[in-house]
Amino acid sequence: MGCGLTHLFDPNSGFQSSKVNARIDAIYEKLEQIFRKSTPGDDIDRALEALKLISHLLKHVPPQKSYNLFHVIVQSIPGTHSQKNQKWEASCLALHGAYKEKFIPRLGDPRDILIFLKYHFELVTPHSKDQDTPIQNALCALAYTTDSVDIEAIKNFDSVNPSFIRGICYAFQGDRPPTLREAALLFLSFIGDRWFTASSRIISPTEMSQFYIDWASIVDGLGERPTVQAAALIVLLGMANSPHWCSYIVPEKWTLLKHFALVPDGLLCGYINNLNLMDKIRNVDHPMAMVFWVEVLWAKYAELTSEVQGQLAKVTKEIVHNEREEDPSRSQSYIDKYLANVTAELRRAENAAKQDPAAVTLRENLQRTLRKLEQCCSG
Repeated sequence: MGCGLTHLFDPNSGFQSSKVNARIDAIYEKLEQIFRKSTPGDDIDRALEALKLISHLLKHVPPQKSYNLFHVIVQSIPGTHSQKNQKWEASCLALHGAYKEKFIPRLGDPRDILIFLKYHFELVTPHSKDQDTPIQNALCALAYTTDSVDIEAIKNFDSVNPSFIRGICYAFQGDRPPTLREAALLFLSFIGDRWFTASSRIISPTEMSQFYIDWASIVDGLGERPTVQAAALIVLLGMANSPHWCSYIVPEKWTLLKHFALVPDGLLCGYINNLNLMDKIRNVDHPMAMVFWVEVLWAKYAELTSEVQGQLAKVTKEIVHNEREEDPSRSQSYIDKYLANVTAELRRAENAAKQDPAAVTLRENLQRTLRKLEQCCSG
């Protein structure tokens, strides 16, 4: 460590704004060299000491530099026989430096973050809070990615091993920081298929009940924020589609269906053609549950199987007929909303067809949808 990392942070060594970038570059270049060589002994201890000093001066450090260093550190841990704890501590400091502000570095390959997250999930105890910060930083890194390759890698990770399940449940708990709980919700929307389609329960009924309570309390505090509202809906549908989880959903949470338009294209495909799910929603003890689901299905009508289309027509007629008898004005409001959604989609398709001949088919499908809907709502 010939250059003396701690010397670079000596307040008497001329740490002025004009020299900041050069000093930071020198520090991070040296740190990466140390962890890449993975030489045990004083070098690792001094590198950790330097990172601790840097943690007090993070405003000077570009987040991407900390993030790059994080990957170097985590990749140096496998096969290490000594100083593992120091390296894990160093990785915590580096990742915290990357996520200290609203800026979030591009995730890239998520494997290092997932390994880091699994390690800290294994350290979780029921009443400890010392893992909140590293878990929050890791979940934020994973949950806010929009890259489809990254998301697919996250989905393929073994998220149903016991430590991972325990860690996610921990992150959902009501006394965890709001940012941590929100990131956990977004992350669960990526991995939910593995949780909710498991052939057997992955946690006990008591734990499932508590998890649902924690999930519901997060949903109650979301506010009007599209990304997390969409994530909450995806998780709701995953629970509803599961024979193990569906009984825990309380009726009022079905109002999340009104946020369906926020869900990215393709993520509803596994649900809209599920007749069993339609039957479950029909039996929900909430007057708006089926009304909202019918709205979803009409908006996605062209993507439905003929069997679901037929069932949708039948259910729509029932809703319209029943509401006309009880409250004609409410019945008309449902009809107007269904028609407005399909008409809006049709307008978008007509505009697209002017530019793209491939959109003509979509426009024609929506025209047929609109005619079918009008038939169901008439009489």
